[in-house]
Amino acid sequence: MKKLFIVSIFILLCIFICVNEAAAFWVWTPKTEKWINPKYAPKDTPEKQYDYAMSFYEHDEYKKAATEFEKLINSFEGSSLVPDAGYYGGLSYEKDKDYYRAYLLYNKIISQYPKSKRNPQIIEQMYNVGVLFLNGAKRKIMGLEVLPALTTSQQIFLSIITHAPYSAFGDDAQFQLGQAYKKMGNYSMAVEAFGDLLKKYAESPLVDRAQYEIAICSLQASKPAAYEQETTEKAIKEFEDFMDESPPDDLKQEAQKTIIELKSRKAKHDYDIAKYYESRREYVSALIYYKSVVDNYPGTEWATLSETQVELVQEKVDKKAK
Repeated sequence: MKKLFIVSIFILLCIFICVNEAAAFWVWTPKTEKWINPKYAPKDTPEKQYDYAMSFYEHDEYKKAATEFEKLINSFEGSSLVPDAGYYGGLSYEKDKDYYRAYLLYNKIISQYPKSKRNPQIIEQMYNVGVLFLNGAKRKIMGLEVLPALTTSQQIFLSIITHAPYSAFGDDAQFQLGQAYKKMGNYSMAVEAFGDLLKKYAESPLVDRAQYEIAICSLQASKPAAYEQETTEKAIKEFEDFMDESPPDDLKQEAQKTIIELKSRKAKHDYDIAKYYESRREYVSALIYYKSVVDNYPGTEWATLSETQVELVQEKVDKKAK
């Protein structure tokens, strides 16, 4: 009993010391009216913080450098040094092979500081990161490269197209966006992306390659689609035949749910075809497919989307006819 009492007192004493030690790290700052830990606080000025971060970068301590550059960005938003910190912070993450965090930092700078003189360099680095992900680089989780990142490459190229469409990497990003969709097996979106290159960057040296990719992706899209639609149609018939047999209510509900899902899949197929024809300015064909979705698959999300497109495409058909 005496030993238990002594151990209890010792534990309480340890807790008391730890709490007081932790509290000693936090101080109140009247300027910000917040409690801060000096260990994690930035330097007094952005210039001092930048030099401090750069000292880690120059000594190849990239984790620390990235942390300190981000500290400057978050603490001194109005400083002219923020874009430079974003550039070197992103490079630090790249050198540490944490490409996803590099992308996030680059993206933050080009979206929040669109007129920065650093942006051409940042966009180039961001594009290179996108290509790395497109070619198989993985995202880090808990320091380990474990997550495939094709969708991240798609996000990167879309961001460049959105924030810097006429930069030196605008047409390259548009082309690589098509390649990302192609690798993901989304051939209809790939065709649309390559088609946008032809429309937006008609003078690009990538035009011929984009036209070739459109042909390849259109072919790839047609092969599985025909088989998939045949299989889907057969499945719908099987379930509808099953419903005719007056099944129990629980199985009937499951069958009805499955039929809806299968019809939605067919509706999406026709919707994608309509989008494809619309992207090629074949508006009459697009209109036929959009109307087919509205008429044959009411209640699906694709029917709702098609209703909107019917009006827009009809206007284009009428305009073309005049």
